[in-house]
This record gives sequence, structure tokens and C-alpha cells, in this order.
Amino acid sequence: MKIDIRQATLSDIPAVAGDLLEAGIADLNRAGYEPVLTMAYDVMNDESYLATTEDGKPICMFGISDTGCIWLHMTNEVQKYPIAFIRAAKRFINKLERPILFNCIDIQNTNLIKFIKHLGFKVINVVAVEPSNNYHVEIVKLWHGWPPSRQVPGS
Repeated sequence: MKIDIRQATLSDIPAVAGDLLEAGIADLNRAGYEPVLTMAYDVMNDESYLATTEDGKPICMFGISDTGCIWLHMTNEVQKYPIAFIRAAKRFINKLERPILFNCIDIQNTNLIKFIKHLGFKVINVVAVEPSNNYHVEIVKLWHGWPPSRQVPGS
């Protein structure tokens, strides 16, 4: 299965929102966020992408802020092609020219935590997130030797 990735637009939101994973909806609800408004904010403010199947069905919408905060909204379609999705996500993440990627994940979303570990992210802390006081894990992915073109002084 080939996964296509392109820039996301506001017009992609209804298809993604209509098929979000239940765990993702629950995460957003526990945090006090409305899924459609959250995606609209993300698409308008961040570098955002849509991953689709060969037949155009959305697998996920994801993006990265200027600071390196990565976010992800997965649809039920991801359950049909988990291996292809992990491979495509790894390829995409590894091509990013960012020194750090980070975010927090609701501690109850164990499948997302497992997925993100497949992409090379590390869990570094557990925190209570206000105002809901739900527990989240902080995740991070660092690249050693960043930036790749900079030479170490004296070498």
C-alpha cells in the first residue's frame, strides 16, 4: 500500500473529522478541545499535511509548529494499513530538517504512545495538564549532529 502525503487544507478537515479514531476524539474531549476547531487552528497556523491511501481516503492529518511541536489526528483508515503508515511516517519524519520534535500525549492513549515510539520518539516525563488535570507523557525526538552542515570549531 502506498501512502501519499501532501499539504493539508481546511477543505480536508470534514473527511478527517468524520472518521477520527475514537481514542483521538477522547483525547481531545478530555483536554477540552473540539476536534474540528482544533484541526482548523492547526492547519491555519502550522506546517500541515494530509496522508491518504492510494484511493484518496484520509489516514491522518498532521503537522509541525515553528517550534517543533508535532501533532497528529488519525482516522480509522490507519487501522487497515498500520505497517504502511508506520513506514511512510518514518520516512517523512526522518526527512524533516528540524533539530527537535516534541509534544504531550494523553497517557490513556497507549496505542499512540506505542506508535510514536516506532518513529523514534522517547517518553521523557509524565505531567498533569491544566485545566483538565489529565496526565500526559512528554515525547521528544532529537537528531544528533544538528545541524548537519555545521562543522565543529577546531576540527
